[in-house]
Amino acid sequence: MDLTKLSVDGSLDMFARHKMPVVEVKPLTKKNGQTQLTNLEAVAKALFRAPDVVLKGLQYQLKTTATYRAKTKQYLLAGQFSQAAVQAALQHYIDTWIKCVECSSVDTRWLKDEREVHCQACGQRWSPA
Repeated sequence: MDLTKLSVDGSLDMFARHKMPVVEVKPLTKKNGQTQLTNLEAVAKALFRAPDVVLKGLQYQLKTTATYRAKTKQYLLAGQFSQAAVQAALQHYIDTWIKCVECSSVDTRWLKDEREVHCQACGQRWSPA
């Protein structure tokens, strides 16, 4: 079984339709107290969202600040966070902002112009906020 990919609902179901990589974290020096998300782009791609949007969601869930360093392409969270804590925050973000309110599918897209989410599975549209 491939333990580097999870079902988007958080399980290790190898037959799940939607899979995403497990979040990889790299603690930076304790002096700085930052955590780098090394594969956030791959995770965001699997969720059909932009990396900066997922980073904002994690920032909100973990109650911290987050930055993106464009020069080095680093996604950083202020503070030291374990992989399990970041993965749990990501799962909460998925349950709250990505899963369809009607059918619970994660096959949704954010329609920026209309400020709503559209489910590709059942056609439901809703405004998350």
